[in-house]
Amino acid sequence: MFKRSRALSRLFINKIKPHLGLIIRVFFCFVAGLVVLATTSNQNFDNRFNIRGPQKLEPTVVLVTISRDDIFNTTDFSAYTSRNLIRSLKELSDFNDMFYWNPSLWSKAFKKLSQNQVKTIVLGIDVNTEMAQTLNLSEKNIFWSQKIKSELSGQSDFYPDPDGTIRHFSLQNSSFIYRITKNYLGKNPVLPNPGESINFLGGRGHFPTYSFTNLVRGDIPNSELKNKIVIIAEHENIAKKFVTPVGLLTKGELLGHILYNVVHKFWITQMPYLLASLYLFFILIFILWIVFKYPESVALAFSGFFTIGLFVLSSALFDLKAFWLPVEAPLATIVFTYVVITGYRLGLSEKHSWKSEKELIYLSEVEALKNNFLSLISHDLKNPLAKIQGITDRLLTSPQNQIADDFKNDLVMIRQTSDELRQYITSILQLTKIEASEIKINKVVCDLNDIVNSVIERLKPLADSKKIKITTQLEPLFSQELDRHLIEEVLINLVENAIKYSDEKSEVNIKTEEVNNEVKVEVSDSAGGIDEAELPKVFDKFFRGKGDKTIKVTGSGLGLYLVKYFIELHDGRVFIDSKKGVGTKIGFYLPLDSVSEQVDLSDNTPLKDEVQL
Repeated sequence: MFKRSRALSRLFINKIKPHLGLIIRVFFCFVAGLVVLATTSNQNFDNRFNIRGPQKLEPTVVLVTISRDDIFNTTDFSAYTSRNLIRSLKELSDFNDMFYWNPSLWSKAFKKLSQNQVKTIVLGIDVNTEMAQTLNLSEKNIFWSQKIKSELSGQSDFYPDPDGTIRHFSLQNSSFIYRITKNYLGKNPVLPNPGESINFLGGRGHFPTYSFTNLVRGDIPNSELKNKIVIIAEHENIAKKFVTPVGLLTKGELLGHILYNVVHKFWITQMPYLLASLYLFFILIFILWIVFKYPESVALAFSGFFTIGLFVLSSALFDLKAFWLPVEAPLATIVFTYVVITGYRLGLSEKHSWKSEKELIYLSEVEALKNNFLSLISHDLKNPLAKIQGITDRLLTSPQNQIADDFKNDLVMIRQTSDELRQYITSILQLTKIEASEIKINKVVCDLNDIVNSVIERLKPLADSKKIKITTQLEPLFSQELDRHLIEEVLINLVENAIKYSDEKSEVNIKTEEVNNEVKVEVSDSAGGIDEAELPKVFDKFFRGKGDKTIKVTGSGLGLYLVKYFIELHDGRVFIDSKKGVGTKIGFYLPLDSVSEQVDLSDNTPLKDEVQL
C-alpha cells in the first residue's frame, strides 16, 4: 500500500512539475484577489452608496427635531415659579438627552400626534425612569430610549465597525426595534441577519423633517403624520452625529434608516467571504480560458468587456435587489491574471519561437542535404540512362533482318521504361529546383499556338499507340512573352495525362482562345472524369487518385503540381472541371501583359482548325 501511494504521488508530481510555474502564478493571482477583497470590502461598500445616489422612499418615517430654541418658543416660563421644577436653560452649557422638559409641553405634543393619527411614536432620546413617570409616557404606541430597559423602552446605542463607521444593525438594539416595528406592522417583524447591513437610502435630510415647534403649534399637515412612524430626536446642530457610508447622520436619522429597513425588509445583503472567494475563483478560471484561447489583443478586449459587465451587474443587483457584489477584488483579479498570465504566455511563445527557429534551421540544413542528394543522384542516373536509351535507339534503328521480333519488343519496352524513368528524374530535378528557389523564368516572345503544335508532334507516337485522335481549336493569338520551355512542360503534362488516362480510339481536344484580356488553354478528354472529392487535391504535390485508371497508369504525382507552379510563375492560374463518368477539362489562363506582334488575319486563316493524328 505504501509503495503504491509513493508511486501515485511520484506520478502526480511528474504530471504537475511541467506546469509548476503556471500553477504558482495562478495561485499568486488568486491570493492577490483575496487580499484586495479583505482590505477594500468596507470602502467598496461605502462607495456604492455614493454612486447609487438617493433612493425613493415609501411614506413610512417622519422626523421631528427638537432644539433649545423649540423649548424657548413653546414654553410659557411665567407660569412656573420653582427653579427646582424647571432648570434654567441658560445654566446649561450644552444640550443633552437628560434635559428635563416641561410635562405639559410634552402632553400637548403627544395630543397633537394623537389627533394626527400617528401610528407609532419613538423618542430618540435617553429618558430615565423618573422623567418617564413625570411625562406620563403610558400610551401603547409611545416608545423611548433609556439606559435601563423597560416594557416600552430599550437601548438605542449604535456600535460602529473598527474604522468608526456604522454599517450594521447592532443586535443589542433588537428588542427595542422589534417592539417598535411590531407595533407599526401589527405583526412580528423580521430582523436582519448578522451578515446583512443597513441600506442607507440617502444622506442628510432624506426623511421628511419638521421642528418640535411646528408639531406643538399644529403646523404639520395631518397627511404627513397619519399612519407613520414619528421619531422625535435632537436637532442636528446639538445632537451627536454618527459616521455612516452616506456621511454624518443624527441619531434620529440613523434610527429612521434602521426602522425603514426593518419595516420594508430592505437590508443590504453582503456576499459572505467564502462565497466571494469562490466567485473570484470562477472569474480567475474564466480569464485564464480567455488568455490562453485568444490572442493578446482579443483577450484584452474580452477582459475589458467582461469587467464592464461585472460593474453593470454589481450596480444593478445593488440598486434593484439590495445585494452587494464585490467589484474591486474581481477587478484586481482580472488585472493581475491578465498581466501575469499574458507575460507567462509570451514567455512560452518566445521559448517556442526560439526552439522553432532552431528546428527550422536544422530542417533547412536537412532539406538542403536532401535536395543536394536528390540532385546528385538524379544527375548521376541521367548519364547511364542516356546510354541505355542511346543503345536501345541504335538497336531499334538497325536493319530488320538483324533483330528478331521478340528481341525488338523487349527493346521497345526498355525504351518506354527508360522514358518513364527519365520523366521521373526530370520531375525530381524540377522539384528540387523549386524547393531551392533556383528556377528562374526566362521569357521570350513566342506564339502559344506554335508551342501547342510542337507538343502535339512530340506526343504523336504515344497517341498513335492508343489510336487516340487529337483535335485542336486554336484561335489566332497575339505573340506573348513566355518561358517557352516551362509552358511546353505544362502542355506536355496536360496532354500526356489526357492521352494516358483516355481509352483507346477516343479523342483529346486542345483549345486556345482569348477571354477578357487573357489567353485560355483548355485540354479536354473523355477519360471518365475524376471523383469530386479528389478535385481539390489534384494540384497537390505527390497526389494520385484512387481510381482504377490511376492505379494502372504509372506516375510520380508531380506533374500537375509543376503545372500549377509554372503557370503561377507567369502570373496565371489553373483550372479543372471534371465529372465522374463524363470527362475532364483542365487548363490555364495567362495574362496578355505584352504583345510584340499581331497575327495577320488577311490570309483567311480559319479560326478553328481540326488536326487528326
